[in-house]
Amino acid sequence: PKVSVCCRNRLLPPLPPPVLAVDEVYVSFSPFSLLSGARAASFGAQALGGEVSGWARDSADLRRLELQLDGINPGAIPQVATAIGLPISGKVSGSIAVDLPEHNLMKAEGTIDLAAEDLILGDGKAKIQNMIALPELHMGAFTLKGGITGGRVKFDECAAHGKDMDLSLTGGLRLRQRLEASLAELELKFSFSEKYKTQSDITKALFGQPDSKIPGLFDSATKGLLSKQADGSYAARLYGPFSRLRPKPLVSKRGSSTSGKRRIKSKGEEEEI
Repeated sequence: PKVSVCCRNRLLPPLPPPVLAVDEVYVSFSPFSLLSGARAASFGAQALGGEVSGWARDSADLRRLELQLDGINPGAIPQVATAIGLPISGKVSGSIAVDLPEHNLMKAEGTIDLAAEDLILGDGKAKIQNMIALPELHMGAFTLKGGITGGRVKFDECAAHGKDMDLSLTGGLRLRQRLEASLAELELKFSFSEKYKTQSDITKALFGQPDSKIPGLFDSATKGLLSKQADGSYAARLYGPFSRLRPKPLVSKRGSSTSGKRRIKSKGEEEEI
């Protein structure tokens, strides 16, 4: 739904919806599927800096979608750019297959198998928390594999390894009818390479000198958002709607990172309180 914002007793127009740019698209319908009361079509598009193709089938009780991605730019997807909060570029390829019983995303079943090359995060201008601008981070190769069961996405593998950063993401999403409203249940861990942290006077000011007790600007700006680990890496729990992810320091199992407490629910299970 479109929402207007009231400011100083004046009604501002609603924000424009996110737009996906498509250079060329084709759709081919299957007339034989109509004999069974279903609708089926294959499609393809030159879009998002690469190619998207797939197949869809829609019947009274089930909707199925298969997507094949080839070299698309994740930064051209508005929801991804909004969720990350920084510019991102690269080439993503792979496949996504989803079944929607009763046309309900909250009951989805499926698989995700994606890989990325030459991922770059940031542009040296966009700021974290409107405070500091990180120089470009070359994240290199990225792999995302997971399953979708009962409307929940679980990441089996989600990691990036590059010359400037190593990153891993665990957990998943609870899907909602509007994808951007899906709820995150994620744990993020990442570290910067020593070469990146000392490559210029700017990065030295951001991360501090290795032998100094004075924290760098990055640590100060992300205090209350990230927990710094003993090995110099950072960790956070990401929660909230996918389009507005919010970080908070990750509670370690031993309780050393933050002051969070845990209680035992049953054998082998823990719950944060």
